[in-house]
Amino acid sequence: MLTEVSTAQISEGSLRVAAAPLKAGQAVRVALGVIAALVIGVAVGAVTQQFPSQVIPASTSGGPWVLVSFLIALTAAGVASATARGLACMVGLAIGYYGLAALHGYPVSGSTAGFWVPVALLVGPLTGLAAGWIRSGSPLLAHIAAGVIPGVLLGEGFAAGHQLETLAGAGLMAGLLAWQVRRAAAHAPAARAVAGAVAVALAGCLAAGALVCSWYLATVPTVG
Repeated sequence: MLTEVSTAQISEGSLRVAAAPLKAGQAVRVALGVIAALVIGVAVGAVTQQFPSQVIPASTSGGPWVLVSFLIALTAAGVASATARGLACMVGLAIGYYGLAALHGYPVSGSTAGFWVPVALLVGPLTGLAAGWIRSGSPLLAHIAAGVIPGVLLGEGFAAGHQLETLAGAGLMAGLLAWQVRRAAAHAPAARAVAGAVAVALAGCLAAGALVCSWYLATVPTVG
C-alpha cells in the first residue's frame, strides 16, 4: 500500500513539474508572437509611408491595415493571443507609418494622426478578435467574423473608389466563405449548416460594409 501511495505521489509530482514548463513555453510563444506582430506592423507601416496615395490609392486608407493585422492575428491559435497580435500589429503599423514620416521630416497633420491613431488602437484588438473567432470561436461567431472583415474592405473600397481594396475584400470574402462552408459541411444536416453559414457571413459582410461606407463618407473627408 505504501508503495502504491508513493508511486502515485511521485507521478502527481512529475505531472506538476511537467505542467510548469508547458505553461512557461506557451507564455514565451505568445510573447514572441506579439513581438513578431509588432515588428511586422512597423515594417509594413514604414513601407506604406513610401507609397503615396497617387501611386497606390488604397495604401493610405484603413482597409489595408485591417487586412494586415487580421492576417497576422490569424496565425494565432487562441482568441486571446489573436487579439493581442491584432493590437500589436496595428500599433506597429501606426509607429512605422508616422514614425518614418517624422524621421524623414515629412509633414504630418496633427489632426489626421490624432484621428487615425486612436481608431487604429480601437480597431486592432477587434480585428484580432475576429481572427480568433474564425480559428477558435463557435461556428456562429466564426461565420460573423468571416463576413465582417471583408465587409470592412469592401465598404471602404467602394466609398473611396479604391478598386484594389475592393478586389482584396472580394477575394478575402471568397476565401473565408469557402473555409466556413467547409467547416459547416462537417455538421449534420450539412445542407442546412452550409446555408446558415453562407447567410450569416453575407449578412455580416453587408452590415459591416454599409457601416464602414457610411462612416467613411461622413467622417474621413473632414480629417483627411
